[in-house]
Amino acid sequence: MSLSIYIYFILALLFIIENRVCQNY
Repeated sequence: MSLSIYIYFILALLFIIENRVCQNY
């Protein structure tokens, strides 16, 4: 397991969370 895959996974989660926050406002 490479660390880059784990980092991309976290960035994807943050991107989804930001999209949900923007939709709430």
